[in-house]
Amino acid sequence: MDTVFYGLDPLFWVPVKATVADVLAMAPVENRQGVFKFLGHLVRSAEIHGLVVAVTQTYNIVSYTVDDGTGTLLCCRWKDSVDAQKVFALGTSVRVTGFLSDTHDVRQLQVDKMGENTDPNRELSHALEAKLLKKKLYQRDFGVPTAISDKLQDINAALNKRRHEEHTLRPAKRKKLACGVEDQQFLLEYLKKYYADGTLFDVQDLRSEGDLSEEFQRHQATTGANVHLKQFLEVTIKALRDMGAIEAVKKREQTKHRLVNMAGLEKKVIDIVRASQQKESTLEYGGTMTEYILAKVLEHHSMSKETLIIHLQRMVNKGLLYMSDRREYMVLD
Repeated sequence: MDTVFYGLDPLFWVPVKATVADVLAMAPVENRQGVFKFLGHLVRSAEIHGLVVAVTQTYNIVSYTVDDGTGTLLCCRWKDSVDAQKVFALGTSVRVTGFLSDTHDVRQLQVDKMGENTDPNRELSHALEAKLLKKKLYQRDFGVPTAISDKLQDINAALNKRRHEEHTLRPAKRKKLACGVEDQQFLLEYLKKYYADGTLFDVQDLRSEGDLSEEFQRHQATTGANVHLKQFLEVTIKALRDMGAIEAVKKREQTKHRLVNMAGLEKKVIDIVRASQQKESTLEYGGTMTEYILAKVLEHHSMSKETLIIHLQRMVNKGLLYMSDRREYMVLD
């Protein structure tokens, strides 16, 4: 079958209900990675049910060996996938849906969804359903209608023409927006005017404010730039975050931002380091460690370690602090 017709078979797009033995018997299609021949159809994914009989893991993958009585199949799940924190113990009855693959000549399911079977009859009913579908549907060869297959040459010509048009009409890749000092200063002054009290904000919040839109238009007229407000905010907020002027805050699974009082923070850090230097233990070891400064700052401010380190480095660059050989901070009186 020509690759143009693969998607005409509905089973190409959905997981086939199968036993492990069925999955192991599927033949890979030559030069088509991830596509397998299953009886009269070409498929890419499958659903199996069985018991977990082995669990192994690496730093980024958890691998379950699932046994349904007809064979065993390796099911691999990325640790950074949704609900990957859920670990299934040995002997757990599970349902697994995933994409078929052959890795190092071993048949696998790359897990898309995996869950525990709470119904004790679910594994058996899946086996019966898979057997029935195999007899009634899967064994029937999928055939491309003659009215379509006879026009293969015309279809390929039309597809090639469309690909050429899409390539020709594709807009040129936008240059990465540069964020200048004027842009950073403009947004920072605006934030100081309206968010100095520690109010959280994000790009959507700022975009909805009429005052910012008007001021941004005047700012663009001055600089001669012509970019969308959303793109400007995304790039400039990142630049301000990198320099420590604002910091990211997780709020109900959303990332917000908060203005940092840099002058107040600098004074606080200097007071902490100066007080620490007066202690004999600090004099003996040569300076104040980052962890100690962070602990003291957190008594009065909510701040991440990364943001504090950015500020400490900036204070070193400004000559407010200097670093000892052991990368500890000191103040020159």
